[in-house]
Amino acid sequence: MVQFNEEKVKKRLHDLGYSPMLIDMELGGVENIHEALQQAFDAWLEGVESDFTFNTLSMTTIMEKRRCDYFNALSLMSLFIKKPEMIAPFLSIPPEIAGLHCGGCSGGEG
Repeated sequence: MVQFNEEKVKKRLHDLGYSPMLIDMELGGVENIHEALQQAFDAWLEGVESDFTFNTLSMTTIMEKRRCDYFNALSLMSLFIKKPEMIAPFLSIPPEIAGLHCGGCSGGEG
């Protein structure tokens, strides 16, 4: 699990336009982010979206395929670090299908 300051995360999510009603729920997800993503998470808190890559899968690929923001991509990347066998099935999903359940989230629609 990444180490984080709850107030900094709340402020960052607020600044990104996340609904106050969703921010507390999103905080619960932060607790599940893999510790290998600490540096990428810390950079995100400071407003930098670094392109972390694991087993040739990048954050950019996740965001493009899922049409989601960096914060949501962190959670998905965490899953792939914990279960690398899920990368191939994810990559095999056509982009027009992969983004449907994410709701095309961007700009804090999380």
